[in-house]
Amino acid sequence: MTIDPKIEADFQQAKGKLRLLKTRPTEQERAQLWKHYKQALYGDYDPQKDYGFNATEYLDGDADIKKDGWGDLKGLSQESAKRKYVELSAPILKKYS
Repeated sequence: MTIDPKIEADFQQAKGKLRLLKTRPTEQERAQLWKHYKQALYGDYDPQKDYGFNATEYLDGDADIKKDGWGDLKGLSQESAKRKYVELSAPILKKYS
C-alpha cells in the first residue's frame, strides 16, 4: 500500500512538532493521538501480536487503550489514520505551543 507523500510528510511533521511540546497534552488528547499513531504504523490491533511496547509507558497505566482505544479503529486504513492524526494534532499544537 502506498501512502500519499503529502499525507506522509504532514504526519511526520506533526509527529516531530508534538515531541517538542514543553507542556504535556491531557491524557484524553494523548490517547486519541496514540491510537491513531499506532493504527497509522501497524494497522488493525491484534491482541495476539507483540508490538514491542507497553501501553502503560505512554498512558499513565491505562493499558486498556490497546484494545479499547486502538481496537476501536479496526478497519481504518493507515493513510486515513495518518490523516486523522494530523487533524487531531493541529489544535493540540496550537493549544500547547
